[in-house]
Amino acid sequence: MFTHSFKRVSPLASIVLALLAIPVFCAKPCATMTIKVEPTSVSPGSQAMASGSIKNCSTVEEDMLLKYTATGPCDFSFSGTVKMDVAAGQTRSTSMPFIVPATACVGTYKLTVAAVLNKVQIATTSASLTVK
Repeated sequence: MFTHSFKRVSPLASIVLALLAIPVFCAKPCATMTIKVEPTSVSPGSQAMASGSIKNCSTVEEDMLLKYTATGPCDFSFSGTVKMDVAAGQTRSTSMPFIVPATACVGTYKLTVAAVLNKVQIATTSASLTVK
C-alpha cells in the first residue's frame, strides 16, 4: 500500500513563497528638463528672468540631485546642488528674476543644470545670457 503525507504550509509561508516567485522590476530613472533666460541679451545693471522645469517621466517618485554650474567671462564661476523630490509623472517648475550687476563683464554666461540619481546623470540642460 502506498501512503504519502502532506505537510500543511502556513499562510505566511505561502505568501513569502509566492512573492519570491514574482520577478521584481525596478523603474528606470527618467527625467526631462528645460531652462531658459529671458531676455537672452542684456546690458549691465538690467533685469532678466531665469525659469526652468523638470519632469519625472519614471513610474516612481525620484529623489534627484540637481547640480548647477554657471560660468562666464572675467573668471566668473559658481556651482551648487539642490535636492528635489518629484512624484512619478509630475513636473516641477520655477522662475526667478535677477539683476545683472552693473559691474558684470561683457560676454556670454552659461548656466548648466544636470539631474543626478544614484550618482548617474539622467538629464541635462543649459541656457546662455549675453551681457553687452
